Amino acid sequence: MADVRVTTTAGGEAVLKEATVAAFNSRLRGELLRPGHTGYEDARNVWNGMIDKRPALIVRCGGVGDATDSLQMGSS
Repeated sequence: MADVRVTTTAGGEAVLKEATVAAFNSRLRGELLRPGHTGYEDARNVWNGMIDKRPALIVRCGGVGDATDSLQMGSS
């Protein structure tokens, strides 16, 4: 795997180191999806067909802890 380039909520760019993503994934009860992984395309689709986003990572939370860890990762 490689480092992950992301767009921040402020519109800037950032790089998540592979080690950071791997550590985050190891704490999840749920599933972490990346482009090319099975289930990524289905997970990124939303009901509004005019929205076609391709997130760098998608978390399928397995519990509340996954959601709070996701929020903490997004703010770093």
